[in-house]
Amino acid sequence: MRKIKFTMAKGEDIILPYEQAQKVLNSPQQINQILDEEGNWSGITINKAHIICTTEDFEAEKDEEIVQEKFRLEKPRIREEMEIERENKNEKRIKVPGGWQLPSVREKMIKLFEQMKQSNYFKEFKDYFEWEKAKYKE
Repeated sequence: MRKIKFTMAKGEDIILPYEQAQKVLNSPQQINQILDEEGNWSGITINKAHIICTTEDFEAEKDEEIVQEKFRLEKPRIREEMEIERENKNEKRIKVPGGWQLPSVREKMIKLFEQMKQSNYFKEFKDYFEWEKAKYKE
């Protein structure tokens, strides 16, 4: 979203979204209230006589993009999870010492166990199945 920076006579900067900045500049009124997202007065007014200049604020735009990126859900991952969920619905659960488990989940657990074993975890167990028997005592 484009941002416009108003540089005021006393040296302060007011940054507004592009559309709101246009409304202020195109308004026939000398003093304009700045409204928040809900349309309520934000407590800020701009006296057009005190505007020295306006510039596009690229830094505020970049900051907003970074925040949006940081909190954005990754679409490919969601799609991937939906495909896995679809596959899981077609899979039949199997009986294992800890209860019931999907075969695909079991394969991933075995792979994870092997990776951890290589990192010197679970030294006392030969493999996943031995750990599973000890864990669930069956």
